[in-house]
Amino acid sequence: MDRLDIALWDLAGKKYGLSVAKLLGAVSGASTHLRKYLSWAERTRRTPTARKPLAEYALACKQAGFVRLQDPWLDRRQCSSEAANVLGVREAVGSDFTLMLDPACQLRTWMDALYVGRGL
Repeated sequence: MDRLDIALWDLAGKKYGLSVAKLLGAVSGASTHLRKYLSWAERTRRTPTARKPLAEYALACKQAGFVRLQDPWLDRRQCSSEAANVLGVREAVGSDFTLMLDPACQLRTWMDALYVGRGL
């Protein structure tokens, strides 16, 4: 589905002679610099007891010069294990490293979002 979405945006841009950024509302003169980040997507090693590999990966990313990491939301049962993963990574990389989380609409309450957000 993502490829179809991208193809349709590209087609619309070609039809109107605009970049996809302009079609999406980019403001003229705004920065075109995109901040790079890495994403952890190896689902097989993500369990509450596998926080160390994730923290080690995040630390290796930081040492390689990256300053942000997106962690996909994988535990749909409870936010406590995801928060524990985030806190483990935070402890490893420190506060000068940006952590992002894609909860994929799995945070069911405001309190869940606050709980996980405080870890980030």
